[in-house]
Amino acid sequence: MLIEDSIIAMLFGIIGTISFHLGKGMQKHGIEVLHYLKRKILKKNSYPSINLTAREVIIYLTGVFLSNSVAVWIMAANMFAPASYFTSMFGIGLIVLLVYSVKVLGEPLKGKDVAGACVLIIGTFLLGIDGIYRGELSMSNIDIKTVCIIVVVFLIMATIFIIATYDDKHHVIIGIGFGMLAGGSASLDPVFKGVGQNLGTKGGFIPSSPEGWVMFLISFIFATAAFTIVQFAFMKKARASILVPIFSGVYISLPILIQLISLPGFIVTIFTVSGLVFVVSGIIMMQSIGKSEEEIFKS
Repeated sequence: MLIEDSIIAMLFGIIGTISFHLGKGMQKHGIEVLHYLKRKILKKNSYPSINLTAREVIIYLTGVFLSNSVAVWIMAANMFAPASYFTSMFGIGLIVLLVYSVKVLGEPLKGKDVAGACVLIIGTFLLGIDGIYRGELSMSNIDIKTVCIIVVVFLIMATIFIIATYDDKHHVIIGIGFGMLAGGSASLDPVFKGVGQNLGTKGGFIPSSPEGWVMFLISFIFATAAFTIVQFAFMKKARASILVPIFSGVYISLPILIQLISLPGFIVTIFTVSGLVFVVSGIIMMQSIGKSEEEIFKS
């Protein structure tokens, strides 16, 4: 893996996270479409009139397209570097979402939003440096059995935590448990896609072996599970200000942990640790628009 490959993978990560978060913002912007259709189907003649314009429909559909295009960017990034190079850029999308929310949706901008965005940029920059100067790596060398063991242990621990706190009336604890499980499941999407794409004689945009296709298809199960878990978490009154940082932190850090244990030659440096600390801290600081994140994660 050359330095150029690392940079390309991270650029795809930036494109992917911007597409995802901007798409979610646009979905929220055009969400009146869903309200309109719901009222039209359930109460044909009893819904109030809504100023539904072609512009709102286009905004919403564009948002759906952008947020669902992330799989393509994951696959593109995995052709050049391990999955953590894609997931480490996740914070950039949150900054773009903040700008969109303020400039387009008219939401208030607070000082800690700006401070959080600056801290997030520093963290992402450190993770970028960490990736650029890391040694040659290939997901084709990853130990699949070790990956599966880590995944099973993580899912069991997260599930046990959720079961133990399921009836807890503290929404903070609920947010932590579901945030861990949802973020972990979401991060396993690029990991399993990367493993699948690189199994066999030749790594590429799509798998080249039957085993690779199995791992690749499993990745979509994790992506779907992450979305479902988030929806259920908000039904349980989980706080977005807790769930979103936990989700994001696990999404960024779990692929690094998996690669540290199962990918030969992958090491954690001071840039890795400091980058993760800055990124997670920045995400926590930016939660002043918590209700907005809840609506966006629900869409």
